[in-house]
Amino acid sequence: MYDAPGSAMHDAPGRRNIIRNTITRNAIANAAGVVLPAVVAIAATPLLIHALGTARYGILSLQLAALVLLGVNDFGISRAIVLVAVGRGGFGAADIRQATTEAGLHLSISLALVMALVGVGAILTAFIFVGDQNDLLISSLLTVISAALSLVTLPLRANMEVEERFFILNIWRTIATSLLFVAPLAAILVVPSLTSAAIGLLISRLVVLSGFMFVSRQRPLAQIASSYMTFIEELWRRRLSDIHMTLIRRGAWLGLGGLLSTFIGYSDRFVLASLASATAVGHYVVASELTTKLWLIVGALSIAATPRLAAAWKDDGHSQFNRFFAGFAGAIATIALASHIFLIVLGEKLLQLWLGTAYAPIIYEIVKILSIGISLNCLAQANYILLVIGRRERSGAILQLVSLPITILALSIGAWKAGAVGAAWAFTIRLAIDAFVVRWIVNHQIDLGGRHGVRAWLLALFGLVLIAIYFADGLRR
Repeated sequence: MYDAPGSAMHDAPGRRNIIRNTITRNAIANAAGVVLPAVVAIAATPLLIHALGTARYGILSLQLAALVLLGVNDFGISRAIVLVAVGRGGFGAADIRQATTEAGLHLSISLALVMALVGVGAILTAFIFVGDQNDLLISSLLTVISAALSLVTLPLRANMEVEERFFILNIWRTIATSLLFVAPLAAILVVPSLTSAAIGLLISRLVVLSGFMFVSRQRPLAQIASSYMTFIEELWRRRLSDIHMTLIRRGAWLGLGGLLSTFIGYSDRFVLASLASATAVGHYVVASELTTKLWLIVGALSIAATPRLAAAWKDDGHSQFNRFFAGFAGAIATIALASHIFLIVLGEKLLQLWLGTAYAPIIYEIVKILSIGISLNCLAQANYILLVIGRRERSGAILQLVSLPITILALSIGAWKAGAVGAAWAFTIRLAIDAFVVRWIVNHQIDLGGRHGVRAWLLALFGLVLIAIYFADGLRR
């Protein structure tokens, strides 16, 4: 269609509204992909416990945790695919997107094979030292293979993120996550054993991988296998292509940062377990599980916004990026503040309804404290995306590496002095410090070129509002 002179300028607000609506729609789809599987998990849990018994359900839950942890840790390759594909060609360059995804598949398949070989070898070795635990060992072996299959789906999902096909992506992601509970439950109803549950999981991962291969519109499997063999030859000769090396370089730091962030996120409960009572750990974990759900929602919003932010970052002009970023950061701030107010005002009643006679007032206090740090950290995640888009993921990983021992020390002091409440304050203070350190890195290591991000004074103001709400509730009582 022919555009009259000046119509581009006239249509710019309409185009911005379309893009803003696209990001909003994608964020809602991502959030639904998080919430719906959680509902399925809640419904399936009592059925699994009844079918397996408490002890074997405990083992199954550990195997599921291992599958999720191993199956999503592709050392940043899938995140790198999004950034590299957008950076090299944007949303419309199908050939670049295809080449980037296929290179990511080569790397993920290699990681999956290494994981499967090492995991299967370790489990088979365990047969020598373990007695009649065949059900446990076989189910663990099948779980490792399932995790390896999950790894291969990640580049396919990244390709769909670049295309902004979040609706169909989240349909399959919801199916994939729901099957983590539905598939073993269906298998256990036939034969109540861990091995049966693991077979159900393995079948579900094969179904999910096939589904993602289909909906992501990849080349035929034979062609991918042929290109993978070419990749292996290049790897053997140490002549990897530029796109493979770029994914490795960018993905390595993203992966390390994500792995360290996971360790930091779970360090509080392990430190508390070593320095306080089991009851204190229980109180803390319940509060942590409730408050950290905000990270899932913000993560869904970040995944939806990152491709557009990365594309806007490339533009010579900075006004478009600032508009997108302001809307993104504003949405995060609104969600985080609303969550904090909700937990402060209604958290106690919610906990009493949820826990019943197991409720203790200290749990509510820990929820309020953790909510301060987590809400501020969510807003700071907007600046962390700037590190990734600005190719400073290495700085983010180094920050996590430095934070890990400091976090453990702070948690140890807090737990030693004040138990679970002390650990909560230590964790919240560490998150607050991280928020300002990330902003400092953005200021000093990235050429913003007129782009803003979330400034330090806005972070400080937001933090003060969160603290004021906390103390206002204390005065009210």
